[in-house]
Amino acid sequence: MTLKRGRDVVRYLERLRIETSRTCGIMQGVLRAARRFQRKVVFAEGEELRVLHAVRAVLDEGCALPAVVGRTERIAEIIHGADLKLLPGTDFEIVEPQDNYEFRDQWLAHRIAQENGWEPPDRPSYLMQARSTAVAARLVSSGKADSMICGISGQYNWHLAQVKAILVSSRRRVIGALSVMMLDGGPLFLADVFVNSAPTPHELAEIALASARHVRRFGLEPTVALCANTQNCESAGSPQTIMSAAREILGSRATSFATLGPMCIDAALAGGSKMANVIIFASAEAAAATRGILLRVSGGVEVGPILMGMANQAHIVTPSITSRGLLNIAALAGAPVSSCA
Repeated sequence: MTLKRGRDVVRYLERLRIETSRTCGIMQGVLRAARRFQRKVVFAEGEELRVLHAVRAVLDEGCALPAVVGRTERIAEIIHGADLKLLPGTDFEIVEPQDNYEFRDQWLAHRIAQENGWEPPDRPSYLMQARSTAVAARLVSSGKADSMICGISGQYNWHLAQVKAILVSSRRRVIGALSVMMLDGGPLFLADVFVNSAPTPHELAEIALASARHVRRFGLEPTVALCANTQNCESAGSPQTIMSAAREILGSRATSFATLGPMCIDAALAGGSKMANVIIFASAEAAAATRGILLRVSGGVEVGPILMGMANQAHIVTPSITSRGLLNIAALAGAPVSSCA
């Protein structure tokens, strides 16, 4: 068991080294912008070692004012055990879950699970994860924090439901999730990787517009490809037809970026002067599958996912994220979207 754990640590450190080297360049502009604003960013899962490593990195970079949700005593134990150079309550704020909100949070989590037909495999764990996300979301909604980061454990949809229930308003709504894949040939942006299972043409157009705004945060010009993954035009509801309608909607707006398609992904990435750096998929399933292949087979490194449409007030990551990945998300959360363009 000790030998296996040692190997896991070695693999994680090597992955961390690669991720740092690949994302360092593209994140420089975002980090510079975040240092100017000094927004308070709260991590929902404050009792995770990766989160505390990320807090140390955020402090070193000066890109945000970090806070975490968790039990002070437990967080102090983790810091001591890992020999982290952190002073709880001094270097960063700890927000203890308040007992008077416990029933409300668990009721909300239970109701959301029922409405979505979920049967969490570990209900106590689900309620605890949902509660920490709800606490972080309340801090943002009350103005005590500027942005939140969650998703270190549990399923993406669980966290998304909590964020929607507490933070969505007439001015903020979830548009989609954008993944930035750092590949040998340069960054490739994929959307929507988690949120919309079967987006409408109008939703696809909004996803394309939001993705283009975020691409410019990294100092890049977007070229958007609408990928249908099929050439079948027979059905009114086929991906090709839906993407064609989305292209018409984009054409009717004063967009400032090139739009290609509908087309297959191999054509979008074929090279030449019109090669796309933003791929919009007809479904989250197709986007997530492509993301998974690039991460596991092609050795891609991810920045994100970036939750679009929430005015940079919330981001939901995935359990595989590293401490460097959390630093990248914290920097993105620490600067308004327009400030990095």
